[in-house]
Amino acid sequence: MEVATLPDVEHADAVVRPVPPALASSRTLGPRETRILGHDIAVRPDWWAKELGDHGLGEETFDAPESVLTRGDLFALGQHATDDPASARRLLWATLSWGTGTKHRNNRARIASVARDPDGVGAALMKAAELSRTDAYAAYQAMAPDGRNLVSFMGPPFFTKFLYFAGGGSPDHPCLILDSVVARSLANLDEASRWTPPGTRYWWPAATYRSYTGLLHHWAEELSDRRDSVAADQIERWLFLPEHKR
Repeated sequence: MEVATLPDVEHADAVVRPVPPALASSRTLGPRETRILGHDIAVRPDWWAKELGDHGLGEETFDAPESVLTRGDLFALGQHATDDPASARRLLWATLSWGTGTKHRNNRARIASVARDPDGVGAALMKAAELSRTDAYAAYQAMAPDGRNLVSFMGPPFFTKFLYFAGGGSPDHPCLILDSVVARSLANLDEASRWTPPGTRYWWPAATYRSYTGLLHHWAEELSDRRDSVAADQIERWLFLPEHKR
C-alpha cells in the first residue's frame, strides 16, 4: 500500500485556525487504539448477506464477529480496497454497515445502484481508494464525478467514510470523515477556532473537503509538537462526540 503523505495546506482553500483550547489536555482525545481502532458499531451481517445475495453480490459479504464492526475491522478491509473491484465493493458494504448500524435507510437503493454496473462502480471505487492515499481533493471528486454521487443515495457523509477507511488505518491518511455532526461541531467551537464548512447540511464542495482535512491535519501536527503523536482522525472523533462526552 502506498505510503500516505500529509495534505498540502498551502493552497487557495487553506483554512488556518488555532487549536481549540479544549484539546490542550492530553486526556481529551484518549488513546488512538481504543478511541479509533476500537470504535465499534452494532451491525446486522445477516441483513447484508441476504441483500447482497439477492443482487448477485453474495461473495462480497464481510466478517462481523458478534455482529459488531470496529474502525479497525474496516481498516483491515481498506488495505485491500485497491486490489480488485470486489475488494473495493466489500469495503463499501462494510462502510455502509458501520455507518448505518442496525438501521438500513437507503441501503437497498445503494446496493441496487451498484448492482446495475458492479464492474464499473468497482473500478471507480478502486480509483477513489487509490487517490485517497495521496490527494483528498481528487479522491472526493472521484466519489462525486460531475457533482453527482458515484453511488446513488450515498453522499459525502457516507462516501468520505469509504475514503477514510481506504487508508488502512494510517495515522497520516489524507482523507477523514465529514458529516453534518462534525461540520456543526466545527461551527460551534470557540470563536477563534470555529469554522463553518462552506456547503449545505449534507453536501460540501471538494474545496471544502480539502480545507477541512487540511485544518484537522494542521491541528494534529500542532498537538503532536506539544505532546505524544496525535492523528487527525482522533480530532474528527472528538468533534463527532456530543459536547458533554468530549
